[in-house]
Amino acid sequence: MNLDKFTDKTKEIIANAQTFALSRGHQSFQPAHILQAMLDDDDFIIKKLLISSGAKIDVIESELSNLFKKIPEVKSSAVQIFMSRDLAILLAQVNKIMAKSQDEFIAVEILLQAMVEEEESDVAKILKKAGI
Repeated sequence: MNLDKFTDKTKEIIANAQTFALSRGHQSFQPAHILQAMLDDDDFIIKKLLISSGAKIDVIESELSNLFKKIPEVKSSAVQIFMSRDLAILLAQVNKIMAKSQDEFIAVEILLQAMVEEEESDVAKILKKAGI
């Protein structure tokens, strides 16, 4: 995946998601970390989009919290982070969406769309449970 194709906001979200994952001691970087970073973003772009779509934000936040508790934590100052299988699948879905839409850049909305479309993932199940 070419990072030059990500918008500045998308790069910011991904960087914040990595920081969040590392702060929790998670070695596996997952779509859930990205969704959490989207919800925590100061611009509230995705949060507003989810609310306008009828999503229950409290359900998403609660389910994410439960999911994060299940991810193994490494107690070390030298934690390295690795892309999870689910994140690789999500990025492949992003590529499919990009090919169909012929968009030049990957906006956060496309990441969210990929999360919803990848129905077997944990984040898709969380979003569905929240009303998306």
